[in-house]
Amino acid sequence: MTRLNELLAPFKTTILGTLGDNGYPFSSYAPFYYDGEKIYIFISDIASHTKNIQADPKASAFL
Repeated sequence: MTRLNELLAPFKTTILGTLGDNGYPFSSYAPFYYDGEKIYIFISDIASHTKNIQADPKASAFL
């Protein structure tokens, strides 16, 4: 996990890829936190990517 810690250390945000309600890909950014075991992505209930994930849980994260 040390290597992953080193890789993620300079980054504070991620690009999320979700599927919009129109069927087209939607990308946006969101802050994340890595605790050494899990990556937590912080998203707001009013953000488009949150609505997209609630409708279709498939998503990708580009770090």
